[in-house]
This record gives sequence, C-alpha cells and structure tokens, in this order.
Amino acid sequence: MTANIEHYSPLLQRGSCALLTQIELKKKGQWNSNLGDLVPFAIANFLQRNILIFSSEETSPITPISSTLTEVQGKDLAIARLAVPGFEHYDALKEHNLC
Repeated sequence: MTANIEHYSPLLQRGSCALLTQIELKKKGQWNSNLGDLVPFAIANFLQRNILIFSSEETSPITPISSTLTEVQGKDLAIARLAVPGFEHYDALKEHNLC
C-alpha cells in the first residue's frame, strides 16, 4: 500500500498521514483498524480482480470493490465479512460466479 499511497490515502479520513501512522502502529496478526479496511482495495489491485464483500451488516449487505490500478484479469472474488461490533473480521474468500 505504501507504493501507491496517493491512491489509498483518500479512503482514510486523514489521508496519507493517517495511512503511514497506522502502518507504523500495526501489530502482527492485528489489523483491527481503518487500515485493515483498506486491505480489500489493495487485494483487488494486487490480484487484478473485482471483489464483492458479503456482510452481515443490514445497511450494506453487498459492497463491490473494483480493481482501480490495474485491468481486471479473471472472475470476481467474494469475501464474507462478519460485522458484529467489536468483532468485525473478514472470514472467507472464493471465486464468485455472477451467472
């Protein structure tokens, strides 16, 4: 993400300063922060795939994430997201067939 900081920093409220601060503060195995919410965007660009996040949150059950730095090269990926306050996490990843 630091290689494309200008692309990802607008997604955080305080921009590139917040992104760099959270990268410095990350702990192994712990991504429970705003930075963790950027990971699907980075994965979409790295894998050159669009991602659909299927969430247990009633207000946004499906969130599409597009590969914006690269051209899409394959089927969409589906990620399951548990949205229980205090226990939010991404749980599964698989190819998603729209048809």
